[in-house]
Amino acid sequence: MIVDAAQKVIEAVHTTTGLPWWATLGLTAVAVRGTLFPLLVYQIKATERMAASAPEMRNVWKAYLYARLFLPPALPQKQVEAFSLMYKGVKLAWEKHQTHPIQCVSAPLVQVPSFLLMAYSTREIVRSGRFEGLETGGVWIFQNLVEADSTFILPAVAVACTYLNFEMMGTSKLPIVQFLKNKLQYIPLISFPFICQLPEGVFFYWIASSWCSFAQYLALRQPAIRESLGLKPAPTASGAASPSDALSGSSRQKNENEKY
Repeated sequence: MIVDAAQKVIEAVHTTTGLPWWATLGLTAVAVRGTLFPLLVYQIKATERMAASAPEMRNVWKAYLYARLFLPPALPQKQVEAFSLMYKGVKLAWEKHQTHPIQCVSAPLVQVPSFLLMAYSTREIVRSGRFEGLETGGVWIFQNLVEADSTFILPAVAVACTYLNFEMMGTSKLPIVQFLKNKLQYIPLISFPFICQLPEGVFFYWIASSWCSFAQYLALRQPAIRESLGLKPAPTASGAASPSDALSGSSRQKNENEKY
């Protein structure tokens, strides 16, 4: 049902604009990314608020470590109670600053499934045979959007763009962002032989989506744009770790809890 709805969106773009299929797929990708752009801004603001809560979180963490020195190791229940109190303190800091770790990764949590949905829907459009003009709706040497790219240019560009986007994600030191990067970054490279079997039409959506993501990243590095969106200045190399410190504390807390 969701796939059918996504296909109808792509078809509506094609019939409304009258663009060739390759441009239709690219425009749809840009439109989807543009629609999700406010969510990216929301995530950045949540990360800024998380950074503001970092001093209070550190104080709670230090108090927990100090209190744990006086807890009898033979009573693990006391250790659990102390950790529970510490976690409540951290949650109060989040509530005070109106933030949460999930908010700090809300963009990829929505962008990745939406990309997979639209890419799958594009593939089904190409494979269904219900839409006319796909055999000649390409551009340059990629005219037949139904067939796989025998030159491997499109899959190579798509995988390279995806890898680059994950590299840009890696500039953030938030633990959960690093987890997503480390777990997902190499999947396209490993899957390249299978990706090459996809029809050319899929890559026009894929590449346009990746380029749009890259353009948004560059735009959000511009001071004037950040100011107009109500964002703080982009962190420098020396200060980029500030937001990550806030969530790193949570990660350390979890690791300490696992020891006991």
